[in-house]
Amino acid sequence: MNRPLSSIAASIDVTKAFDTVNRRGMWQIIGRLGCSPKFLNMIIQIHEDQGGQVRHIVDFSESFSITNSVKQGCVLAATRFIFFFSMMIKQAMEDADDEDGVYIRYSFDGGLFNLRRLKSPDKDQLIRELCFDDDSALVAHTEGDLPRTTSCFTEAAKFWGLKSF
Repeated sequence: MNRPLSSIAASIDVTKAFDTVNRRGMWQIIGRLGCSPKFLNMIIQIHEDQGGQVRHIVDFSESFSITNSVKQGCVLAATRFIFFFSMMIKQAMEDADDEDGVYIRYSFDGGLFNLRRLKSPDKDQLIRELCFDDDSALVAHTEGDLPRTTSCFTEAAKFWGLKSF
C-alpha cells in the first residue's frame, strides 16, 4: 500500500484580471482554439470602439477609449477569460519542472461497493494548479518545489499582461 504524501499550496490572486486582459491577444487565442471566424467577428464587434465616461454626481468626465478587458456582465466574458487564462497557465507550466506538482491517483472502477474495483488499474495525474475564475492555487509536495512553479506562473502572468500576488 502506498503511503500518502504531504502537499502544500500557494494561493495566487490575479489583480483586476478581467480588466487587464489584452483583447488583441484574446482574439488570437480564441481563433487558434477553433472558434469560427464568423462568431469571433461578432465578439470583436461587441468590443470595438468601446468607450466610457466617469460620472461624479451630475458631472461627466471626458470620453475615453476602452482597449483592454472583457466586457463584464456579458454572458461570454467568463468563458473568454478562461480561454485566455488557460493559455497563460499552459505557458507557465511548460517552463516548470516535470515533477513539480502533486500526483493524484484514481481509477475508473464502476462503484463503491463493487469489490472488483480493488483489482482495477490505478492511473496517476499530475496536478500543478487549481483554478477558480481568476484565482489559482499552485500545489506541490514540498516547500522547495513550490517557488519554481510560482516563479513560472508569475513570469507567464507578466508576459500576458496580468499582475499576480
